[in-house]
Amino acid sequence: MRGVTISGASMTRFGKFPDRSVRSLAEAASDAALHDAGIEARDVGMVFFANATAGLVTGQEMIRGQAALRNTGLLGLPIINVENGCASAATAVHLAWSAVASGQTEVALAVGAEKLTHEDKRRSFEAIGSAVDLEEKAELRARLYGIQSNVGDQEGAQPSGSQVRRTHHPTEM
Repeated sequence: MRGVTISGASMTRFGKFPDRSVRSLAEAASDAALHDAGIEARDVGMVFFANATAGLVTGQEMIRGQAALRNTGLLGLPIINVENGCASAATAVHLAWSAVASGQTEVALAVGAEKLTHEDKRRSFEAIGSAVDLEEKAELRARLYGIQSNVGDQEGAQPSGSQVRRTHHPTEM
């Protein structure tokens, strides 16, 4: 492995931007990072694009990085889409570092862009709510809240008092 230097970095201001898209956020961050590094898109050999929720919030699946970076001069390069929950951007940075360290490319760009703001707040909450093992959701809920439900784990189902009982954590006994 060879030494790697992070030559440029940038980020957009953190906040709710209802009038901005994942694309506009990704374009701003990638353009500023390239400028900070003193390079241009044509100098990049590979891109790692991190996003966890666009598929659920906007419906954009499979080619999130290619769609978000379409107008940056990076389209046509290998763009690897990275989805690793809240660690997506950190994983993209690690993969970019690995690509350069291994000699796979001379210059790699890691871009993370996320947008949870949506006019239908349920979409945002459902996106975040999917960041658990859905097959274990009922068990997780019981462990977190100390309850068990006989209702099953139907979305939106609210157990009634007769269907819920308090369970004891082993340290409480």
